[in-house]
Formats: sequence, C-alpha cells, structure tokens
Amino acid sequence: KPQNLLLSACHVTNVGAQINQMRRALEYKRSNGEDEAVNDILMKAGATAVAGAAFVLGGPALQNALVNANLGVVSTVAGADAGPFTVHFWAPMSKWLI
Repeated sequence: KPQNLLLSACHVTNVGAQINQMRRALEYKRSNGEDEAVNDILMKAGATAVAGAAFVLGGPALQNALVNANLGVVSTVAGADAGPFTVHFWAPMSKWLI
C-alpha cells in the first residue's frame, strides 16, 4: 500500500494545532464563567474521539468484509490502494467537507 509520511506528518501537525486552538477556546470560555459550555464541548470532543478510535480499530475488519462481499464497484473501491481506508482518500474529502 502507498505511504506518504509527509502527508501523515502534516495531518498530525494539523491535529496538534487544532487541539491547541480548542484548548485556548476552552480556557477563554472558562475564564468568562461559561463552565456549562466547556463541559458540553468536552463531552462532544470525547464522543468524537471514541468514534474515531472505533473507526480506526474496526477499519481493517470492515474493509475485509466489503472486499470479500463481492459487491462490484463497492468492493473494488474498498480494496483500492488509495481508497477510503487510506489517509490519501480522506485528506481531500475532509477539505471538501469544510
């Protein structure tokens, strides 16, 4: 499978920057007495982290199931070297969603 370590490093750096921005926003809200909003954001962030971890851990099993199901183009795309189960696919997808 293709590996693009520079792209991966860019994603890791971006995640770190976004986490720092969230830390700053939470710090600001907390200093203004918005503790309920801070708790709400932290709960949503925790749920997102759990869902992300579940997808990362369950991805290989889901990919194998889709490839072995012989669903035509769905199985072909799922098994592609640069398909939806690789970092290469999600970089442009996440930009389109923004």
